[in-house]
Amino acid sequence: MTYTFFDLLKDICAALGLLTVFTASDGSETMAEDAARAGHGRDHEWRGGTLFVLAAGGAAPQGEWAPISGYRAQLGQFSVLPVFSAAIAAGDILGLAAPDLPLGALAELANAGLQSLGEIEIHDSASLTSGAAAYSLPPTIGRFTGVALGLPNGGWQPLRAWMASAGSLMIHQSLPAGRPLRLTSRASHPRLALPEDALLPAIAPDLAVAAGAEQALRWLASRQPNDADLAARWEEARARKLAAQAQQPPRLDGRRARSLMSGAVAWD
Repeated sequence: MTYTFFDLLKDICAALGLLTVFTASDGSETMAEDAARAGHGRDHEWRGGTLFVLAAGGAAPQGEWAPISGYRAQLGQFSVLPVFSAAIAAGDILGLAAPDLPLGALAELANAGLQSLGEIEIHDSASLTSGAAAYSLPPTIGRFTGVALGLPNGGWQPLRAWMASAGSLMIHQSLPAGRPLRLTSRASHPRLALPEDALLPAIAPDLAVAAGAEQALRWLASRQPNDADLAARWEEARARKLAAQAQQPPRLDGRRARSLMSGAVAWD
């Protein structure tokens, strides 16, 4: 099952104790209502927080988030802006994230957590097709480490006679035309932006959450430098991240490549 940026952000909030789950009693594209909350708290206390639509019968706006722009305590009503793509309905399950960590900051810190894990192996099988001897590598490619030819059965055949330099790839062997080429490179995890953006399989979701939570607590502690409890929580989060990284480090290809003078690669 694909683990998305939506999942990552709401799981970071949950890990920090900033997420409350409730069932909507009413709603629209612009607001969600929690009748059980009506008459409690004060107006606008949730402004700056985030609503995550955890379940909506499998249809929109499930899997969407929106920043909270206002709160009417008498009705238990949250307003959002930008709005959801479809109306919140009674019975939808929502996650309410506290305003301590605004959505924009949360997204940046989650990406910073992924970057802190270092290089991972990234595969691109959509950019190039066999049929030539020379190819231009995509500008987004990282540290190039290998190329494989797509097989009719869906597998991949690693190619050995290639040379990559200055954004170009030369393949020194005859290949059937029209097959996908899978490019392998090593780089930090690509930036995630949209709720549906997928975490790459090279990083386990638990590790991504631990890294994001550590970055978030670092940020929160920097904003409240005299809060000893917050500083202690940050240290605990850093230890949890290191432990998770030791148990399930970002995956790289287990093979070692050795460069030959010709620029070809042979695998040990």
